[in-house]
Amino acid sequence: MKAFPLAVFAAALLLPALANGQQHITGRTLRKDSVPIPGVSIVNRRLQIATASDANANFDLQAFTGDTILFSGLNIIARYWIVPYNAGRNIQNIFLQSRVMDLMPVSIRRHTYSDDSIAVRKEYASSFNFRRPRFTEVVALGFPGIGVNINQLYKALRIKNNKHKIFFRNQLISYEHEGFVSAHYTESLVASTVPLRGDSLTYFVNKYRPTYEQVHDGSDYDMLYFIHQSYKRFCDSLQHLNAPPQ
Repeated sequence: MKAFPLAVFAAALLLPALANGQQHITGRTLRKDSVPIPGVSIVNRRLQIATASDANANFDLQAFTGDTILFSGLNIIARYWIVPYNAGRNIQNIFLQSRVMDLMPVSIRRHTYSDDSIAVRKEYASSFNFRRPRFTEVVALGFPGIGVNINQLYKALRIKNNKHKIFFRNQLISYEHEGFVSAHYTESLVASTVPLRGDSLTYFVNKYRPTYEQVHDGSDYDMLYFIHQSYKRFCDSLQHLNAPPQ
């Protein structure tokens, strides 16, 4: 008789984690040719927790569906990986690209926002292109009556699965937009416009960030105006903090 209440209690503890998509993820960090890469730094950007792959390139971490995981290390190009739905069911092989250096003459092949965006869109093409079937794809009106496409109807009715796919697609688009802003709104740009350096500059760039629409649709003048207005708010906040108590 005691086994049933205990099972109910255990289920009650597990339900919140399952509802929020919490997953225990295991995997390996590998080169493109499947050679293991040990010692890769792994950071969950949302939860702000970090780990590293061990001597055999294995890793494990806790994450939620849609979390952004940063993989970085010496002589490899940093990679962002967005946790997909049900990632904890299989071992995740994370393939990383080595930095290519030519010493005569010295040249370094660096990744850019455009390269990252193209690579992410290729890897997650099905998620980027996902949409629910249209009504006309499910129901065909014509002689002698109404026809129904069973496959499209089945896809339309998979409501829970569709919600996860839409959420994941939105996370991918959000990550792409954030990368676009970071590629154009840089510390060097801000430093050339307002007198900030060091930690103050880094804090300012992270605190006062334009939206994707502002960067994508605005002109150079709009960007400079945004930086100057943000710098004014930044100075006003410092004066408020340093003001003597009334």
